[in-house]
Amino acid sequence: MIKAFLLLIVLLLNKNVVFSQSQPQYTCSAMEEPIVGDWGFLIVANPNHSISSTSPWKVINSVSFCTDDICGSSAYSLAGYYYAQFLYNESNTNDQISTLWQTVNLPEITEDEQYFLEYFLSSQFETNISPVLDVYVDGKPVASYNGNLLLGDLERVPLDTILSTPINITFTTTYSNNDGGNGGGSGSSQSGFRIGSVIIRKPTSKVAQEVYVDVSKGSDKTGNGTSGSPFSTIQQALNSVVDNGTIYLADGTYCNLASYLPISHSVNIFSQSGDPTKCILSGENQLNLFKVSYSNQPQDLFLKSSPSRGRFRRMESFFDVSSNLITSSTSTSLLSGGSSSSSGSDGGDSSSSSSSSSSSSSSSSSSSSSSSSSSSSSSSDPNAITINVQGITVGYAYSSDNSPGGAALFIEGNVFASFSNCIFTSNTDSQNRGSISARGNAVLNLENTIVENCSNSKGGNFGPAISMLGFGGSPTISLVNCTLSGNQYNILVDETENFNMQDTNIEGVSVNSGSLCSIMLSRTQSSTINNCNIANIDIGALCIINSISNISNTNFRENNLQAGPGGNIYISQGSGVTIENVVIENSIGNIGVAIFAMEVSTVTIFNTIIRNVTANSLISSSDSTLVISESLIYNSINDYTIYLFFGSFELFNSNITQSKGSFYATQTTINITSTLFNNVSTASHVFQDCTVTISNSTFLNQSGFFYSSFSTIYIIGSTVQNSISQFLMISPLSTVVIENSVFSSNSDTIINLLSQSNLTVENSKFIDNLSGAFSNSILTQYEGSISTFKNVLFQNNRSPTTLGGCIFTFSSVVLDNCTAIGNFAKQGGVISTTISGSLITINGGSYSNNSASGGGGVVFYSNVPGPTINGATFSGNNASYGNITATDAAVIDVEDPFPANFSSGQDTYSGRIFIKDEEGQIVSGFEVKIFLQISGNTIDSTSTSNGIAIFSNTTLYGPINTTVDVEFLSNNPNLPVNQTTSNVLKCSPGQIPSTTKIECTECRTGSYGYNGETCVQCPSIHAYCPGGAKVNQFEGWWYDINQTDSPYVLYECPNVNCIGSNTSDMCAPHSFGPLCAQCDPGYYDWGEGCKRCDKTSPILFIAIVVVSIGMIILVQSSDSESGLMTVIIYFAQTLMVLSTGVKFNFLALLNLEFQPGGSSSVFGICPGPFDYYQQHYFTLLSAPWLIAVLLFSTAIFYIVYRYKLIQKLKNKIIKEQEDFEKSKSISNYSPIIISSDSATINNSSLQKSLERKALLRKQQGLLENDEDDSNNNNNNNTNNSFDTTTNDGDLSRDGYSVIAEGKHSILGKSMETSISTSLSSQVTLIDNATATPSNQTFLSQQLGAFIKLMLNIYTPIGKATFELFFCEKVGVSAYVLIANNGVSCFTEQYHKALMVSYCLLIVIIGFPLILMILLILNRKSLDDPHTQRTYGVFILKYKSSFYFWDVILLLRRLLIILMSTMDPTSAARSFLLVVVSLVSVLLQLKYQPFKRISDNRLELTSLSLLFICCVYLDNTVYQSIEQWIVISSSIIFFLHAVYILYSNYRYQIIDSLQHYLYIISRGKKGRKNSNNTLFGSNSYFLYNQDHIYNDDDFSRDDGIFSNKNKKQSRTDRNVKKSKINKENNNDENNSNENNNKNENNNNNNNNVKDIEKILGEESKTNIEEFNNNYYDESDDYDEDESSDDEEDENNDESTNLLKP
Repeated sequence: MIKAFLLLIVLLLNKNVVFSQSQPQYTCSAMEEPIVGDWGFLIVANPNHSISSTSPWKVINSVSFCTDDICGSSAYSLAGYYYAQFLYNESNTNDQISTLWQTVNLPEITEDEQYFLEYFLSSQFETNISPVLDVYVDGKPVASYNGNLLLGDLERVPLDTILSTPINITFTTTYSNNDGGNGGGSGSSQSGFRIGSVIIRKPTSKVAQEVYVDVSKGSDKTGNGTSGSPFSTIQQALNSVVDNGTIYLADGTYCNLASYLPISHSVNIFSQSGDPTKCILSGENQLNLFKVSYSNQPQDLFLKSSPSRGRFRRMESFFDVSSNLITSSTSTSLLSGGSSSSSGSDGGDSSSSSSSSSSSSSSSSSSSSSSSSSSSSSSSDPNAITINVQGITVGYAYSSDNSPGGAALFIEGNVFASFSNCIFTSNTDSQNRGSISARGNAVLNLENTIVENCSNSKGGNFGPAISMLGFGGSPTISLVNCTLSGNQYNILVDETENFNMQDTNIEGVSVNSGSLCSIMLSRTQSSTINNCNIANIDIGALCIINSISNISNTNFRENNLQAGPGGNIYISQGSGVTIENVVIENSIGNIGVAIFAMEVSTVTIFNTIIRNVTANSLISSSDSTLVISESLIYNSINDYTIYLFFGSFELFNSNITQSKGSFYATQTTINITSTLFNNVSTASHVFQDCTVTISNSTFLNQSGFFYSSFSTIYIIGSTVQNSISQFLMISPLSTVVIENSVFSSNSDTIINLLSQSNLTVENSKFIDNLSGAFSNSILTQYEGSISTFKNVLFQNNRSPTTLGGCIFTFSSVVLDNCTAIGNFAKQGGVISTTISGSLITINGGSYSNNSASGGGGVVFYSNVPGPTINGATFSGNNASYGNITATDAAVIDVEDPFPANFSSGQDTYSGRIFIKDEEGQIVSGFEVKIFLQISGNTIDSTSTSNGIAIFSNTTLYGPINTTVDVEFLSNNPNLPVNQTTSNVLKCSPGQIPSTTKIECTECRTGSYGYNGETCVQCPSIHAYCPGGAKVNQFEGWWYDINQTDSPYVLYECPNVNCIGSNTSDMCAPHSFGPLCAQCDPGYYDWGEGCKRCDKTSPILFIAIVVVSIGMIILVQSSDSESGLMTVIIYFAQTLMVLSTGVKFNFLALLNLEFQPGGSSSVFGICPGPFDYYQQHYFTLLSAPWLIAVLLFSTAIFYIVYRYKLIQKLKNKIIKEQEDFEKSKSISNYSPIIISSDSATINNSSLQKSLERKALLRKQQGLLENDEDDSNNNNNNNTNNSFDTTTNDGDLSRDGYSVIAEGKHSILGKSMETSISTSLSSQVTLIDNATATPSNQTFLSQQLGAFIKLMLNIYTPIGKATFELFFCEKVGVSAYVLIANNGVSCFTEQYHKALMVSYCLLIVIIGFPLILMILLILNRKSLDDPHTQRTYGVFILKYKSSFYFWDVILLLRRLLIILMSTMDPTSAARSFLLVVVSLVSVLLQLKYQPFKRISDNRLELTSLSLLFICCVYLDNTVYQSIEQWIVISSSIIFFLHAVYILYSNYRYQIIDSLQHYLYIISRGKKGRKNSNNTLFGSNSYFLYNQDHIYNDDDFSRDDGIFSNKNKKQSRTDRNVKKSKINKENNNDENNSNENNNKNENNNNNNNNVKDIEKILGEESKTNIEEFNNNYYDESDDYDEDESSDDEEDENNDESTNLLKP
């Protein structure tokens, strides 16, 4: 009892147990402990150690436990709870030994009996493992296994007949690695030996017909199976009972059922109480229960016997298969040919299927028992096993993935299973194979049985509760008086011979599981469903596929399939189904919710009721035969009641009433006979390409018509009554025949006959039918159709609001021998048409008492020819006109003429219009609307009264200023139009035609009118048009209000005077004229509007003085050999010209322009009361003014030089500096001057300047060309002029290298000689220059300044000259200057100024021409000093081959000026500017005419920026950014120019700053440099000596580098350096000689060495910096070698004018 209770706890706590639903509501009965405790490893496998430790099994090393789903195999299934798996570690190279053992107490047995140890064994290993499993009993080996692959063997090991109890059962595995010590694995492997279901069963000593089992009181150890001593397990009873014997089960819950003993013979299993709720077989949600497989063809079985040792099963499933538990398979061959080794002592197994070669050593004493068992077995039917189970609950079973399914019951082959008064509950399959499964030829009978909650599936969430699959066999299943509930999927039958379900209730669940049907009958030869209830199924109640079935007396209710077809009955694939006395009700679904048939099926429905069903279609058939007879369909709401597609359909003696839904049929043959359609509502019934016969049927209260398309319909002997909609709509290519039918009391058109269709009506009646509001009572016939009426009665049919009391036609109608009595219509009491031609034919017949409120008591037609009437009689017919026949209205007669002229929207018309027929009579009673149209537009309309229409005070509208057509017409298309013409007058001034041009109206907002004819859109986005003729332009815009012959043109104002139209005047105060650009007298526009300006601002005079002084300084100080200032001035002036119109042109003052266009107004200051012409003349007079200033400055300079004013001041300052230096040098160190001749050199500052120049020139090797000619002179000069070896004591203060004996770079030994050599000649030149310049030199300089001045003012003078030549038209007749819109062209002042411009053309054009001629004439003497002094300002800054380049620049400026004065909006202007600027860039890139690379680079930058400006300026696309283009270009150019100035003059600037710092600090800081001070030789106010040395420019073109030195370039540098070293050696020798002559040399040498130490580092730094600047291999040259060679050939002399 304790062990049983512990087993129950294990079941409840074990986490590895598979539960597919909630925990079962059962309690296992306490039972006897089996011989082998925990035989299925249920306890030891529990993860809770406190529980697993109570198991009798003990584990040593690697033994784990797993379920069949986790570690099982599809080749076999587990007969128990868990596998014991002996694992091995692949990475372990040592032998691995694991052990599982248990101590067992064996009950006593007799000597002739024998125990067998049974266990299930399987294995699988890697090839590198040598596995061995040894089985020991009391330490004695009883079995050993060493294979790598064992597939599910049931091992039966015989035990010794005499064993001492207890015994020890041990399973030991040994794993050896065959890799020779190399593990190489990844750890523990999930492969290895697996053992399951270890059982020792007490052998039975006898076989009984009746065996009793009591789970609570029985014992397998001591019991004998009798009622007084029952067994405790069913397994022991099965081992003891004979064939067809009976096992009686006492009440209780039977658990722990796995045994692996098969049901190998027929058996009965009954509960003693007969109450299934008390006798329960539980699978504990882990075990299979009944599983029986029997066949004389074992290859057909899913469960097969193993030919190998023991017994195992191989599963080969049609579906996914799973494990099995208590029952196994057997076969006829096994039963009939069993081995004699089996006996009663082997555990009672009467089949040799459980024996093997390993267990064949049975004792001979068991032969009698074996023979008895064999005899008993053979006495039963050898071809089948019969199982009869009664009063038992089979529940909580589970079939794993490795079993074939059928958790509760699995039968296969020749097995007859009968379950009566049983319950199958809460069984689960791991997949979807069914909890109850029958296969092959099995027969399953369920009677009075409940199957509940058995469609659970762990894998698919659903599966059939019952499945029967033939798989080539012929199984049979029968359910009688059963209940199936709580199953998502109830029954699956496939390939079954017979299925019978009777008196059975099937209740579904509300969850839609996704299955096709709850009951699936597939390929069933015969199936019967009788007296059943199938309800509450949401997945399809019944599916019949390729089967024969009979459904009778069955109720389908509340089955709701929303997603698919056939919610109640689905039929397909050639099935034959008979449905009789069936009720289908209260269902909701989709297609064919009641019955769905397809795929050549045949369905017969008899005496069936379908009610309260809502769906897309009620009954649907596709390519099938469907017959419905004596059935009732009512109270259903569907889109389609009957939906047919192909096939045939018959409806007999049935009733469809109170339903909503139509017939829909395609390519179907339909026969409807004796059927009532009552109160059926729908939009339409559709017959498409069908043949339909409706006979003897009645249609009452119909709502919806039958639509025929490409079909043939016969209506015979039928009645259509009280319909509220059309009955027939006959579409193209259809034919309808109506015979002997009655149509009465219908309230809409009965027949609509469309084109290309035929209607024949014979011997029928149309009585008391009423048309709808827009239809006829009987027939509406369209063009192309034909209708014939023979012997038809038309009586009391009415169409009071339409034409034709009975028929309205657009095509041919024939009335043969018809009778028409008392019919009424608006026109044509019987028949009417509005189509011309003879469409109506009346042959014979009688027409009486018909009437029309309009014309035609019998016939109304459009116009002649009229109807054809032959032999008919007419009497008592009445109409407003034409009692028998009448035509339509034919003439519109205008009594009061229309006026010949009128003003649209102002004049009116009044008059009467008569409507007359073809006979000229007023059509009284004929209502028509008369329209008055002018130019096709309806002006007014009025209805006729008694054939007369009256227009009263109708306002006339027509296209203005045109001749229009005037028409009187009606809404009757057959009534001809009365037409005339009239003239529409033009709009009054200030008005324009409306958009329809039929009335005058003001222009709407956003447009304006100027000529009374059209509205024009506002001129641009810069104006607002409130409507009418008013245009309110925005601030900054102007238009000419006098412009009336064309649309206004909006002009952008060049100033701020245009204030828009918000005031009465569009111009600001004190401004007027075109573009508001002119100012009142006394007011002037300087960029901020017209302002009072009475006096000249002092700022103007200051600006003139500053600009004049700056210009004079510029032209006086600029280097003729440098193009730097030329490029800067040219760029600034050209950019100013191009940027005319930009609102902030800050370059205007540089151009000497004072016009407003240049935005000369600064901070709102008015320069003075000057109008445009005064400003224009100021610009022109700037040239003579600057010339005068230049002459004045020249005179001042000459006086200063003449009286040596600056020289005196300079000498004074120098003397003070020298005194200070001497005192300072004496205090610091001894002087190093050996000797000095003050008579020759009396200016130490000048001497140091000359020394520096000589040292620099010699450092670069530039004097080497003069060495041979000057050596003697230098020596003489040295001896005669002064004798010195070094500079004065202040040399160190200037930063020069100290003269010493060969210790400092290349200057160390040469400085003394170079100074001595150079001083005599240099002093003479400088003295002459600083004393009084020669007249020739001074005049040349002033001439150059004058020419520079002329070049600089050429652009503003040219622009001022050319801008007068370009005018533009503004408004109607005003012409203004493009350059200044405030100046009117063609005035007296303009002509005067224009004459001045013509005169200046001579200067503007002549200056570059004359200059070009002069340069060409002197092109061969460009190296002549006189030519260079005269034309140096033009030629010195360029390479010799480009002497004419200034002329090119002048012409380029002239072209740009000329093009810039053109119309800014002109495309030609922009194009030409881009072309000129681009060509300039390309020429500069190709030729680089300047000598200096810095000038070429700056010029290229200048031209590139000007090219960009030409692209973007004056371009409306880039208008918003043009000001930023100007600013960006200016900044870029400025930065480049500053960079060049810094690069070329940084040393001179630094020296000057150091010098002034030296003076200010009185020698404490900085250093003295007399050569670069304000009053030095390079002063702006002294004679310019740049062309001598050019040491203000360190480029390689001029100055320090001569033309010949250029030629040497890089390749001669080493030669130069070697020459310098050689000269240094000579200088060293000379220095030694001079030192020998002086007595103080020895004393001073020490001083020199001391100074060397002090200044060595500074000297080294200066020389390295010097070398880096002049020998940088990476620098570029202005010219290539070829150009250098060419220049040297053409110019033998250096460009240095004063070179000896």
